[in-house]
Amino acid sequence: MSATSEKIDYIIKIGVHPVLKRDGFLKSLRTFRRGCDSCIQIVNVQGSWTNYEEQGQFTVNLAVYFPEAAKIDGLFRITDRPLESDCIVRQRIGDLMPIQRDYWWKFDSKSNLDEIAKEVAVAWLDYGEPWLEENSTIEGSYQFVLSRKMLLSASVFSLMLGNRKTAEQHLYDAISQASRNPRYKSRLENWGRSQGFIL
Repeated sequence: MSATSEKIDYIIKIGVHPVLKRDGFLKSLRTFRRGCDSCIQIVNVQGSWTNYEEQGQFTVNLAVYFPEAAKIDGLFRITDRPLESDCIVRQRIGDLMPIQRDYWWKFDSKSNLDEIAKEVAVAWLDYGEPWLEENSTIEGSYQFVLSRKMLLSASVFSLMLGNRKTAEQHLYDAISQASRNPRYKSRLENWGRSQGFIL
């Protein structure tokens, strides 16, 4: 294991792991999962591919996995051990923090790892946990994808909410916007046929 990996694992061990474990998350490598009624909440610590020797950086990814949404969408894995990449609804923690942009905690041989670990734990409690809670309902995730203008996903969550008319409108809006992307437009049209929106 590299020196940077050891440092990140140490930061996880004394920072977010105790807090997440207390709240019922189960750890697998650098991914934490907690099952809810209709979804699985995910917290993932991601190291940078540029990490070298004792100098590195990492960030925190948040995600909510709905097996039903993955099934309806058709392109996402259906699994009981999802990764952040398996989720329609996902967010980097930096965008939720006051800086409102992608944020990576940096460290080197002189860094106070205990202090960094404390910062990450506070960021989770102040910004990560509220975001997960807000988006761990179907309605919450619908509002999230809608705010991101993810129209196909909005259609998926509309179906989960039982709103076929709204789902159909989101799909046709998505198709209209995809006029310059034939491959994606074809994907939307095929999905629409599978759902009975397009004959």
